[in-house]
Amino acid sequence: MTSPFEELGESVVEELDRDPRVVFDGSRRHEQRARLIAAEPSPGRAWHPWRLAMASMAVALLALGLFWALNRPPEPLQCKVRGGRALAAGDWIDAPQGASEVVDFSEGSSVRVESGARLRIFHLDAKRVHLAVENGRVESSVHKGATWTIGAGPYSAEVIGTQFSVAWAPETRRMRVEVKEGMVRVRGIGIQKGGIEVRAQQRLDAHVDTREVRLRKKPETEPAGSDARVELADRGTDTTQPRARRAPPRPLDSRWRKLAKEGRHRAALTAARRSGFGRLLARLTASDLLLLADAARLAGDRPRAGRALKALRQRFGRHPAAPRAAFRLGRLAAEGGNQRSAARWFRAFLAEARTNDAFAGDAQGRLMVALERSGDLRSARKQARRYLARYPKGAYAATAQSLLREK
Repeated sequence: MTSPFEELGESVVEELDRDPRVVFDGSRRHEQRARLIAAEPSPGRAWHPWRLAMASMAVALLALGLFWALNRPPEPLQCKVRGGRALAAGDWIDAPQGASEVVDFSEGSSVRVESGARLRIFHLDAKRVHLAVENGRVESSVHKGATWTIGAGPYSAEVIGTQFSVAWAPETRRMRVEVKEGMVRVRGIGIQKGGIEVRAQQRLDAHVDTREVRLRKKPETEPAGSDARVELADRGTDTTQPRARRAPPRPLDSRWRKLAKEGRHRAALTAARRSGFGRLLARLTASDLLLLADAARLAGDRPRAGRALKALRQRFGRHPAAPRAAFRLGRLAAEGGNQRSAARWFRAFLAEARTNDAFAGDAQGRLMVALERSGDLRSARKQARRYLARYPKGAYAATAQSLLREK
């Protein structure tokens, strides 16, 4: 005959096998406790050792299930274009003119990339999501869980659970954040230390060149989507915080450019630093950022060269210079001994550049070398075969042949 303790123990085991999360179900815990009390022997009845063992096992299984449920690793976060391809860190989403693209995340969040806008995924895991608006407007609905950051030029919006939009116009260097629900903290140029909180039904407009930052209520009668180009033509009254008057930005000192073109790289970098290196990164053209990066690299300052190249890619993602910046970042990483990073940047260049680009062969060869030096011999040999098929007499042909002979 089965005892109440045996029945309780078997019940606990079956429920934990079906779903360990049952330990969080208050009604089930209450029911099991009542059954345990009901199974207690009468005062005149002795406790048998096997009954004590069954009761101890039931308690131990409950504790084990609770420990597992509390300490199991979070599910990896995944995303894909609605009705289309899966996405990963480093991928771009381009919405065609006249249509939008929606990116769905496995935990329930979604991002709508509106017509003509471009979005890049920088980082993606269960704890943190980092996106960047290259151009145009994106609208996000974020579920609580991972910490989200959406960049727009030199600005960023940080959020945990809300509905909001971020728009960035690189041509006018203006940014707009609008919050429908929840709260977003915005940081960037012209914004006080610690950032500005933008709450439900509020809008924040910011302009890089004038350092103007305006927080106000969102107009109730504004047509949907009217701010997609971030023109910021309306000049309503700021209802949340006083707006400080700022002097017009100082004109950029161009002496560094003349020195760089003359090959006086150290002097050019010194002049750039005196002019304000951060100001230059935020305001120079794509070609000037390449020139500044080259001057910094040839002056021996790899960190500043990397900053200039990353600023170029962030601000001018569609410019023809963007792939060249990826190539230079790969070269910088290789020179600094970070072969894995070098391989990533060379792959980025090859994915973005035209197949007949003058640097394509060099990038293929450098990628092969970076893979070999990082210890990924399988990928290095695969790259070696690809290189020889396309450049049988190229500069890296001998290296590729030697690598394949080492099998």
